[in-house]
Amino acid sequence: MSDYPTSRDETILEEAQRIVNGPRRETYQHPYDDHTAVGLAWAGILSKHLRMPVPPIPAHIVSMMMVSVKVMREAGVHQRDNLTDIAGYAYCADIEHEEGERRQK
Repeated sequence: MSDYPTSRDETILEEAQRIVNGPRRETYQHPYDDHTAVGLAWAGILSKHLRMPVPPIPAHIVSMMMVSVKVMREAGVHQRDNLTDIAGYAYCADIEHEEGERRQK
């Protein structure tokens, strides 16, 4: 998530928000749309692997699963990038909840 230049003047929270709302949004659009597509793909892969239907994984759950990936990486080796990504994916989950509710109206 944070493969863009960083500044030690930014906290990891500020950096994560800047990345999600800036470069990542320009590249992948709204996290709700991107992670909804990822959730569909993951469900398809799991369905094939488990040989049983798996419902689509909601966008906010995709974000939480990505948090778990970053937590495991950080548990092995500390890198600021891991912590920035954890904050970024948590932020994504929050705005995905909001966007999902907005679209259901």
